[in-house]
Amino acid sequence: MDNFSIEHEHQGDVTVVTVAGRVDSVTAATMDAELGKIVHENRKIVLNLKEIRYLSSAGVRAILKASQSTQKSGGGSSWHAFLIWFMMFLIMSV
Repeated sequence: MDNFSIEHEHQGDVTVVTVAGRVDSVTAATMDAELGKIVHENRKIVLNLKEIRYLSSAGVRAILKASQSTQKSGGGSSWHAFLIWFMMFLIMSV
């Protein structure tokens, strides 16, 4: 699964955002824009990155930007899955 996709669904007062495929320098711009819209409309966000196959530094930037925006708006975000995935990625790439 290399095709990029981003979807979101509301579960109570939480919005779950699922990103899949390749997040490269091209698709990161789309992810950044979509996350920006979602963060603007929702205060509590869970980001599911389980299905990401590649994540560029531009994708990491989009995630961090969304996290900062969520925190500034007084909401919350769950980046645990990202941190676990990222640590596993670093370990496996050595």
